Amino acid sequence: MPSYSTLQQKSFIKGLNAASDIFDQPRGSVPRLSNFLLTKRGALKSCDGSQIVNAFSGVPTAGRGRLMAAVLFQPVGVNPYYLLLAEAFDQPLGSPRHLVASDGGAGGTLPINTTAFYYVTAIDGVGGESLISNEASFANGATAHKVTLTWNIVPNAFGYNIYRGIVSNGEVLLSGAGVPVAQAAAGSTTVTYTDTGSIAQAGGLAIVAAPSGLVALSEGLPNGAIQIALQTPLAGGYTAGQQAVITGASGPFNGTWTTVGGSPGIPTSFIYVRNTVVPQGTTGGGGTISIGVAGMFPAADTTQQTALFRLPTAAGGIDYDNDDIVALFPADPRPIDGSPGGGGGGGGTPGPGNPGSPGSTVGGGFPPGNVSSVPEMVQYVNRIAIALGNGYAPQLYRDATGTPDHPAAQPPITAISVDANGVVTVTLGAPGHGLVVSQAGAGVVLAGVLNPLYNGVFQAITAPDNTHLTLYNPAAIGQAASSGGILTVTTTPLISTFSAAYPNWSASTTHLVGDIVQPAAPNGHFYKYTQAGISGAAPPTFPLASGAQVADGTAILQEAGPTQSGSPPPPGAAHLTVYGGSLWPWNTAPTNTANGLDGPTVLRMSDADNPDSWNPVNQVFIDKDDGYDGMGLASFTVTAQGIPPEGSLVVCKDFATYQVLGIFGAANFAIQRIKSDLGAIAPRTVRFIPGFGIGRLAHLGVAVFDGVEDKLISEDIRPFLFPSTDPEYADILVVDANWVGISWAAQVANPPMYVIAVPIGNSNGMLQRLLCYDLVLKSWTIVDLPFPISTLYQARTESSNPITLLGSFNDGTLQRWQAGDLQWATSASGSATPAPVSGSLTSPEIYNGFPMASQVGRLYCRQLVVRGRFIDPAASITALLNLQEEGLMPANVNQITFGVSGSFELVIAVNDKFVNARCQLLNVGACEIDSFGWQVRPETTTVPVRVT
Repeated sequence: MPSYSTLQQKSFIKGLNAASDIFDQPRGSVPRLSNFLLTKRGALKSCDGSQIVNAFSGVPTAGRGRLMAAVLFQPVGVNPYYLLLAEAFDQPLGSPRHLVASDGGAGGTLPINTTAFYYVTAIDGVGGESLISNEASFANGATAHKVTLTWNIVPNAFGYNIYRGIVSNGEVLLSGAGVPVAQAAAGSTTVTYTDTGSIAQAGGLAIVAAPSGLVALSEGLPNGAIQIALQTPLAGGYTAGQQAVITGASGPFNGTWTTVGGSPGIPTSFIYVRNTVVPQGTTGGGGTISIGVAGMFPAADTTQQTALFRLPTAAGGIDYDNDDIVALFPADPRPIDGSPGGGGGGGGTPGPGNPGSPGSTVGGGFPPGNVSSVPEMVQYVNRIAIALGNGYAPQLYRDATGTPDHPAAQPPITAISVDANGVVTVTLGAPGHGLVVSQAGAGVVLAGVLNPLYNGVFQAITAPDNTHLTLYNPAAIGQAASSGGILTVTTTPLISTFSAAYPNWSASTTHLVGDIVQPAAPNGHFYKYTQAGISGAAPPTFPLASGAQVADGTAILQEAGPTQSGSPPPPGAAHLTVYGGSLWPWNTAPTNTANGLDGPTVLRMSDADNPDSWNPVNQVFIDKDDGYDGMGLASFTVTAQGIPPEGSLVVCKDFATYQVLGIFGAANFAIQRIKSDLGAIAPRTVRFIPGFGIGRLAHLGVAVFDGVEDKLISEDIRPFLFPSTDPEYADILVVDANWVGISWAAQVANPPMYVIAVPIGNSNGMLQRLLCYDLVLKSWTIVDLPFPISTLYQARTESSNPITLLGSFNDGTLQRWQAGDLQWATSASGSATPAPVSGSLTSPEIYNGFPMASQVGRLYCRQLVVRGRFIDPAASITALLNLQEEGLMPANVNQITFGVSGSFELVIAVNDKFVNARCQLLNVGACEIDSFGWQVRPETTTVPVRVT
């Protein structure tokens, strides 16, 4: 009888390796784990729990919007505090006001001798719609006219729905080209739409041309019904019970009736309506009929906005609420399809007349009026620069609590009044608000006004001069004029104070590539030499089209942009970073702009230390025509042996990565594509990893670019990233490819890790798994959170350890992680009940490695001893055995605990024969696992024992 040997499985410094075969598990790795991290000494230790840093109303509140991005602002002379961008379901847009219908001129197709009635609503681009405006009407005479509608702008609206009818309160939603009506440009006070009558009502039910005759029905037809023969078939058909309005007909047929019968979806030449006042046999003719349903209006304001919160510091408690909102922006249409980078489809749950933002993606494609699902905030020259997507102006946030460096403007309010439609005019004392006309849309906070109904957070509609601005506040309607208090300007759209000065073209002059000139007689454009040479004896005909080229002697000139003073700032920014002392926005517009400066593949650079100065020369299209958008960027320093360190900016598209060396205008400036087709499919995973380079989630897995080579580092966890038909991986819930674009990454200080929060399963955008790459051991582990999150951020200060924060998906909490907390602060989303840190761990397989197929090669195991330590005194462990793939079975466990340190042995009696076996541990409460010790002997002495 051979003696027993103890097979030790320990020193798990290789972490998780799920990709290897169970019979070829690399030494020091495990095939499955959840909620365990690595230690340098080789143990597997439960991850830390969490603690609430801030929570809406002080507790987890179910139903709050996503926390979209967080940043720690550290202004000069002020204690640091967090800024948080979040969906604000409880901040509706409000209804449009002051709707007026006026004569739009001849040429319309609305019914003659009929009054058209209108309502307007505001939509948010993500499925929400406001309540209706006031009703407006226009009476058409004997000649059909168009109707021009005008109403007051609603700040942050994505657009507006138009409702029309020919009886009061009988309006029906219009659906077709030109509706919903787009939001007006910033600085506009009103929105205008001209109704020609050609747009159909929703569902294809429209005002129909004059019937050829109205005939009372004969015997055998429904009592009181009349048949209307139409001159033109009604597209979309009709259904019983709808409203039918007949006007301009001869005989007793005019009025409002109810349809009977119907043929929904089927074009018909006849409509039947119930009309008991028309004697049987009566005939008539002419007129028009309108089919629709009265009262098709929203019953509640379901719109939302995006709020920027200034969170209280620790001294002020953890709770925050709507009083801490410092700015409001449009809603975000979460990407919902499976296109690269998480894709678009655009808008949450769009409703009737509110299609969301079609084609929006995390990399761009947002039309003006909505913000990105993954905004970005960075500190730059004592301000926070905010990228809200390529369809919305980048913003600068300034501190209002005492910093002497670029503080927020806080002028006193000397007078304030409101008109009948909610437009508030604010008069300010010195030094004024400091805004320019183009900064309409700036965020302002009014506080301390004697009449408190004027106080709140608003967007400036107009800023006509330094001491006046207007805003929209329907809550103040009917209030008397007031005064007192302070106006604080919190956020401002980027402007450009740059004043261009370019050398004039000169004859017979040697030029190098990149030299810039303008015509001696300026034409509003500057030109860049794209081919070196000597200019001609006479000036060329300078082209005006964006990017057009012209020969100039032996050189070639290219139109490079406008030369006007105050060259325009980027109109949008999907991503931004700070590099070389400048602010760099990337992906600056959904489509290429007419001025040739911006687009989805444009990288721009501000002047040094000035985010409000934009030289149009400092701009470049990166692979303009490859069909892919900008997908994130990050800076780091590259070096090599014998070469001085050099700053580098890494710029990612979906399937390409580029390295920018130097800055615009520098002698060493260059942009080159790296030798890889790995880009970034999740822009907020593009992060600098100390000792490695720029990491990001690419289409083939997690990649790292070190300045020279681009490598995948995620092969060990490939089964967690991509679906497989291999039954060995059937237990793994993989990353949700439809939502992977909204993944977030951050660093963790203890242990040092690069962590990516990803969606799994059918996620609906919830991030519930953390992929953790240990920067010292270069190995992976997995953390499965008990609550979903939507953002990840590491805050760093000079006076404390770095802290990694988890932003909640829907309960308004910001929680710290890996900061020594024993339990999860919340057991589930919206719960205020803590939960133990539970996890699971599967040991490597043990098996008998006899090489001859004719031998059974079984092992006999007497017992398994698991050694470790309890971190949570209340923790417990369950052991499950799997012998020869016969399924998991409870193990007979004798738990022995040693001393106050919590060290333990789990002695598991096996007493069975098998070919292969493994053990799964399920812990409730934090613990540490050091080793598995299998006491085994082969069934025959000629069979060697092997263990993976």
